[in-house]
Amino acid sequence: MRRRRRSYLSGLFFNTGNYDVPTVDESFGFSRQFTDTVSQGLMDDERVEREHQKEDAEKQLEQRKTDQENPEM
Repeated sequence: MRRRRRSYLSGLFFNTGNYDVPTVDESFGFSRQFTDTVSQGLMDDERVEREHQKEDAEKQLEQRKTDQENPEM
């Protein structure tokens, strides 16, 4: 089995990068305002979901504490 002559790091060394790569909003034809609006909506939804998860975790922790303090026989 033959080994490659160039090392795998040579690609990183000689990589000049493509600085003209279009962004998502440019490649799909969306305006920057539309992309920002959609992104903000998704981030707001995620923030609300995290708050709900945090509230649920606090309720469960509180329930465990009360269960430990008042064990039913």
